[in-house]
Amino acid sequence: ISIVKTLIIPAVLQYEHILAASLRGTISLKNASNKDSVQKLFMEVCRESEKTFKNVNKLEKQIASQSPDKILTTMSDLRSAVDTLEGLVERKLWPLPSYTDMMFIM
Repeated sequence: ISIVKTLIIPAVLQYEHILAASLRGTISLKNASNKDSVQKLFMEVCRESEKTFKNVNKLEKQIASQSPDKILTTMSDLRSAVDTLEGLVERKLWPLPSYTDMMFIM
């Protein structure tokens, strides 16, 4: 939970900010050809970050209530959202080694 709260979420929020600025810039251009692509990416990152926030909060409550089955399900949901974000967030912003880094570079 602490890794998600202190590393993942700040990186994702920073990337959302970058995408929002890019989207504002493309909207201001009348014939921006990449507006739809930027908007789609921004919405996907926002969806996955919302899932991440939701699952972190849910997991904290389930740990407090000591419900092992629910904890495992929520951990899996959280992992899925974070894994998706890893593939979306700009590589230089991602705070942890990627699977590729661990397998082939390190």
